[in-house]
Amino acid sequence: MTKTITPPAQSDEKLTLGISLAAIQVLAFFGFVYACAFHTRALAADPFSLGLPLSFLLGLLVILCGAVLTTVYVLVTNHGQER
Repeated sequence: MTKTITPPAQSDEKLTLGISLAAIQVLAFFGFVYACAFHTRALAADPFSLGLPLSFLLGLLVILCGAVLTTVYVLVTNHGQER
């Protein structure tokens, strides 16, 4: 089994990507927390008449955001290893 050594430039690119994606997730999460703390009436509304409050839908969106950002990171870093 061989171990590949990644050049420092490639490692820095992965770090920058990881920090950027993490910052997006942090902004999504704290935006949700802010909305929960200061806009409770708006979050209690049922915008699509599904019986689900907006707070539930936004919470689900934050979770999906994390899954999408993780997938993006894995795909980009694995694509970089194939070169």
